[in-house]
Amino acid sequence: MDKKITLSLEDKVGSLMQRLDELERRLKAVERDANRVTTKKKCHSGHSSSTRKRKLPNHNYLKKTIEDVKRRYEQEYQI
Repeated sequence: MDKKITLSLEDKVGSLMQRLDELERRLKAVERDANRVTTKKKCHSGHSSSTRKRKLPNHNYLKKTIEDVKRRYEQEYQI
């Protein structure tokens, strides 16, 4: 008789937490890159007056969502 492989609830929560951690790492990398771009622009701002200011994405909503999901899982499953 074949046994079905099922993940326990703890394994699923652990998997979700790993995914959230990966999203946080990616978000931090994007923010670092964005900060580096703005720093370079400040250094070279006197060279060309016709360059447009690049609008950087706002990641506050994503940060808040990640933190909220982590908090709910920790409360719900008492991790």
